Amino acid sequence: MASASLAIPGKTPQSFDPACFDHDLDCKEDMKVALSDFEEKTLSKETYINVISVSKNDSDKLDIESSFKDEKQTLDHLRHQNNTNSLEIYGIACVLPSQQKVRDNDDEFRRLKISIPVFRDLMFIRQIPRVFFVALAQPEQVCGTGFRRLSSDVWDYWCMLPVRFRIDCRDANIHAASRAGKNQMDPVYYIHLSGVESDIRGSHVGIFVRGDSRTGNITFVVVSLLDQRFWLVAQEPLKQITGSLTQKTPKYLEKSPCFVLLIYLASALRWWNSVLLCFNKQLIKHEEILQKEIADEKSNFLNTSKGLSLPLHIMAAHLHRYKTELQRTEFILSDLLTHRPDMMTSNGPSGGDDALGSSISLSIDREREKLEQLASKLKVISSFSNEIERKLQNILALLFNQIQAINDKALQDILSAAQRDAQISQEISKQSHLLTISMKRDSIAMKTAMFAMPFFSQTKYLTASSQVWIWVMLTVISTIIAFIGFNYVIKRGEGSVDPELDYDLTEKQNETRSSQLLP
Repeated sequence: MASASLAIPGKTPQSFDPACFDHDLDCKEDMKVALSDFEEKTLSKETYINVISVSKNDSDKLDIESSFKDEKQTLDHLRHQNNTNSLEIYGIACVLPSQQKVRDNDDEFRRLKISIPVFRDLMFIRQIPRVFFVALAQPEQVCGTGFRRLSSDVWDYWCMLPVRFRIDCRDANIHAASRAGKNQMDPVYYIHLSGVESDIRGSHVGIFVRGDSRTGNITFVVVSLLDQRFWLVAQEPLKQITGSLTQKTPKYLEKSPCFVLLIYLASALRWWNSVLLCFNKQLIKHEEILQKEIADEKSNFLNTSKGLSLPLHIMAAHLHRYKTELQRTEFILSDLLTHRPDMMTSNGPSGGDDALGSSISLSIDREREKLEQLASKLKVISSFSNEIERKLQNILALLFNQIQAINDKALQDILSAAQRDAQISQEISKQSHLLTISMKRDSIAMKTAMFAMPFFSQTKYLTASSQVWIWVMLTVISTIIAFIGFNYVIKRGEGSVDPELDYDLTEKQNETRSSQLLP
């Protein structure tokens, strides 16, 4: 097969032959950069791969070998391929089982445990499409799936399976300090559910499978991007595969090329179910808090609403991504159902042995039943996610309506207070006018008193009996002058009083007299 080589600076030339690269669909320059970044940022300096090899023996059983191989052992295994193996599975993850202590700041602990030489040999010898590793290098970007028929007998298929799983929260205080904890609004990161003391983490599992219909040999490459803290989660499907293989026969294996994918899909759906149940419990907690605050009518509801609004919107953002990822899982199941006839072996027995033919037919039907069962379960999980979405929308609507009601009530209180202030101001204005009128009248009385003050003086000449005539004359003259002045001031004061204010005063006096006359 003709191939073209393209060198990457500082690295071994990478082959872009048609078996690994589609010149119509793939961009060579973008792929070079993506693969270079993948090798530099994602691959480790050491290799520790879980290799499961299954071969046929003379009896109706399978010989199963499962072991972890280092770089030298993996390279020897790849370069000295044993064609007698019916099934090979390469499980690649981010951490060694012996690494008990989690070191978050150590970049090496976040890398896939496969070295660059092993990665390149695996890619070239197994003819894995470059686009599969590009998808692994850019997990935050969405991608489709790929099925190819390389010849009349050889086919391959790859997919990126999105997974979400629930774990117990180790320490809620560490979330505020971590980068992911500060960016929980982005569904790429995890979400902390305080009400159920759990974290929901997300990742991807890349699965590549190649089958040969003529020989019946199948090769799987499984790359789990779960980081070192979730080693047990990453190894769970591989352990289940090993246990399942002990119950399989060579004939069943020939007619069941999808069973590894089935196990990963079953695990992913089980994790999804747990995630959505936990998600639903958290929503119920938030709704209980909201309903209690509404029933209590507490004055600090706005502070409570701030504490509820942010986590509810974070949950809404994550739930939208969950629905997208569930749709991607549905596409994978649909692909398997569509392409499954092309994955079947072409050298199966025909005629003659009815019992054997019946057994194979049952295995074929059984695998289709499993796929349909998983599709049914996925449909129910998707329906449950729709229910949770509607519940979340109802809670957000209830929260918004309550905030709106509180704001309306506060606005009404402000308007009522403004009206009361206006009435009080009007009353104060009236009282001020009345006070002004009263002060003017008091001024007239004071002036009159000033004129009368000399008559009340205790001077000596006014107390002597011989001076009575002086007192009489002064009294008569002063009284006349006082009356004239008093009449003049009264008339002048009445002429300067505002008729409207005088009317208000008269009305006020009439009201006072009426109240006194009433029993």
